[in-house]
Amino acid sequence: MSESTVKKYKQLFTNLFKYAETYEYINLNPISKMDLRSFKSSIKTKERQAMTPNDRKLFLEAIEGSQYKNIFLFLYRTGLRVGEAIAIEESKVNFEEGVISIDQQISYKKKFAVEDSKDPKFIKYLTDNVPDNKITGKLKLPKNKTSIRKIVLSDSTVSFLKDEIEIRDKRAEKNKILGKEWSENKGHNFIFVTKNGKYLTQSNISRSLKAICLQAGLSKIYSVHELRHTAITRMCEEGASIQDIATLVGHADMQMIIDIYNSLQWESSLEKKEELKKFF
Repeated sequence: MSESTVKKYKQLFTNLFKYAETYEYINLNPISKMDLRSFKSSIKTKERQAMTPNDRKLFLEAIEGSQYKNIFLFLYRTGLRVGEAIAIEESKVNFEEGVISIDQQISYKKKFAVEDSKDPKFIKYLTDNVPDNKITGKLKLPKNKTSIRKIVLSDSTVSFLKDEIEIRDKRAEKNKILGKEWSENKGHNFIFVTKNGKYLTQSNISRSLKAICLQAGLSKIYSVHELRHTAITRMCEEGASIQDIATLVGHADMQMIIDIYNSLQWESSLEKKEELKKFF
């Protein structure tokens, strides 16, 4: 059973027992204080795969027609977590120096006002008047201290960020002229937004990525996490140092990057072995 499945079952039973506790069928919710960390060793971790070279080519061709083209390109090049990428505001980018400050993320989960207020990473809700137990956008601090960082971008990446801002601003102007909805996201000028200006969610990106994988005939349906894995693999292939990659993508644990390097070296050695066979 995967870790995500275990978490879903825990949430299901937590809500069930919470209901029973509220109406006094039970005195105490037995699930509320369960710590999944004690089960980590028995939980199977789903192995993530980077895109094959051919799938990368098909992917880059397919996103040309997507409304999310620029954010897909951004994720493919930088390896940022989706929550970090969709939380980037125009004010966080120094366009002259080509530097972005990563210091927040967007999650899209159920609102629990009491629990959220106790979360040291919680900043604010992105939508007003959302009742408890309903899904909403939450602006939060990044995953860990290592995730708060500045990254340097290539000129071409800076260029398509400017393109995305221009597209966003033209949409905003058009919607306002036509009297259509345009979200101000509570004063946050996010670069990547929907057609009505609302902040993006990981589910927006995941659904679009799935559709692209199917339409373009990729060898499998890749997840957004595997898109990040692909970006890191590309950096390894280009010879970037493990430390530099870890800094760029905000990894506290460098083991995953080391594993990718080892895997690439093993594949290279197998290719060399096949070449050497010709001489024996």
